[in-house]
Amino acid sequence: NQGGLLYSGGIVGETINEK
Repeated sequence: NQGGLLYSGGIVGETINEK
């Protein structure tokens, strides 16, 4: 989830980078 947080700080980031 940290990757997602770094990208968009939320669900959108999770979609881009599943961590």
